Amino acid sequence: MLNMTEAERLEKNNRIREKGKQTREKRKSQFCRVYRVKIDISHLNEAQKEHLKMLFVEAKWLYNDALTFMKDHDINEYDTKVVTVHGLDKDRNPVLHPSVLRPSVIAGIKSSLKALSSLKKNSHKVGGLRYKSEYASINLKQHKITYRFYDENHIGIQVFSKSLKIRGANQFWNIPNLNLELANAKLLNLPDGYYIAITTYQNKGCEKKKYKPVSVRTGEEEADEQ
Repeated sequence: MLNMTEAERLEKNNRIREKGKQTREKRKSQFCRVYRVKIDISHLNEAQKEHLKMLFVEAKWLYNDALTFMKDHDINEYDTKVVTVHGLDKDRNPVLHPSVLRPSVIAGIKSSLKALSSLKKNSHKVGGLRYKSEYASINLKQHKITYRFYDENHIGIQVFSKSLKIRGANQFWNIPNLNLELANAKLLNLPDGYYIAITTYQNKGCEKKKYKPVSVRTGEEEADEQ
């Protein structure tokens, strides 16, 4: 890909800035709600379960590697396009793994640094980021890009080749698209299983409204039975 000219870069930044402004204005008439669905791992084979587990191990390697990098460099210099990451296998031997998580992990570090800086400016005593022994949350930045629903019972995520069977989407599946906007999500590794926490925005005034069931086949509200 050719490098952008300065004019093209400025134009792109202006588009991003304007889109952000429009989104912030729209959020004033919406409320935020997070729904959590559980991944049904009984539908995964052993290799797939191992892959799901290793996503969090790899994310931990990336996070700790970035913190080591920050000892001598600015985090903005960390290469998010590198496709491999060093780690250790169960026998402590070095291995290489493909990494599609790098941008998400580095974005999380930058967000944490920004939050710490804000606290410090407000006279709070803060420390630095610490190495992790476990990594429990992987950010899925954008609906239809890093994750997408196939139907009420299946979801796809960018870091997993197979669609995942889920339970619990009935909490929000029957809300019409006009009244529900899916934002980012987080893939979670919790003691009782794997979950996906989905951030949604709904129009204010819809908090207590009841919706008819939505057809998985058509995505439209089903008619009442006669």
